[in-house]
Amino acid sequence: MKEWIIICPDGVTIAPNEEEYENFQVLGFITAETEELALDLLKIKYPFVNGSGFDEVWIYPLESGKPFITYLSNKETPENEFEKSGERNGQKNDHFFKGKRLY
Repeated sequence: MKEWIIICPDGVTIAPNEEEYENFQVLGFITAETEELALDLLKIKYPFVNGSGFDEVWIYPLESGKPFITYLSNKETPENEFEKSGERNGQKNDHFFKGKRLY
């Protein structure tokens, strides 16, 4: 079985400075053998996508179960304690993005 992330290019986000930006939306994470099965399971596991207006989706295989946590500001990148403990700030990180660095 493979892990997949399914995203949609139809989205906007409001930044902390209250400016609006177009971006991608994460629709879900799925475990399946193929992209086609992942799409079918997305519709079952995340029923909000049905009739939501999202249409075009991009399906990517994930290669790692460890997120890379860093900052866009010039803060120093933290020690990646997630890789060591599976927790950050006392909370389990199994709900965070389970992918590789996207740059």
